[in-house]
Amino acid sequence: MTLAPAISGNIFNLIYGKIFDSHTVIGPDGERSCPDGLSCYKNAYLVTLGACGLGLVTTLWTIHHQHETRLKEENKTVAVD
Repeated sequence: MTLAPAISGNIFNLIYGKIFDSHTVIGPDGERSCPDGLSCYKNAYLVTLGACGLGLVTTLWTIHHQHETRLKEENKTVAVD
């Protein structure tokens, strides 16, 4: 659990870098600039939104699954008693 931010942070950093690099113009002095404004990062925001949505769905499914499992366990103990 403690490694998850380090791993996902590196993955997102690479994705954002690729997205930014695909929109940049390299000047004669080697400096990169993005003339597209917010469009430079639009796809990065969409990737983040998708990852947050996936995390939310996974969390809600896990909560539901644990709740159902506990209900089944309680019903088994009631039936045995």
